[in-house]
Amino acid sequence: MEYPKPKKSSDAKKPINPFDPKGSKVRSLPDLADHPELLQVLQKGLAAGCGFIISRTSDGGAFSFTLLDGAARHRQYPSNTLELEQTLDGLLEYFDTP
Repeated sequence: MEYPKPKKSSDAKKPINPFDPKGSKVRSLPDLADHPELLQVLQKGLAAGCGFIISRTSDGGAFSFTLLDGAARHRQYPSNTLELEQTLDGLLEYFDTP
């Protein structure tokens, strides 16, 4: 069996780095440090035995918040300050609900 030859690096498409401010698709997202509710969400969630994955979407246009609660996965993609505040408020309600 013959394997295909790898493409030369000059032929390969360079992926867009969402953290590169020079990237063409990068949008300005809210600074997470400006939202103290995030710490509350993380503290309550971790105390409840949940996990979190927080990253940026591949195109850099939004955050990706994934709450790992047992087998359940809850995902939100806030792309501006209002959506981020709504996401954090919703997560706080989720953990405050008995």
